[in-house]
Amino acid sequence: ISMFITSFGEQNITYRCCSNFLIHLCERLRFLLANSSYTEF
Repeated sequence: ISMFITSFGEQNITYRCCSNFLIHLCERLRFLLANSSYTEF
């Protein structure tokens, strides 16, 4: 049971870091698109 809990915790931490990275990436892309000349897209 303890192994399952630790593996679940590691997966949760990995998922949280990945989601934070994706959110940061989306914010960067939105910022670049807003400040670029490709506003017609």
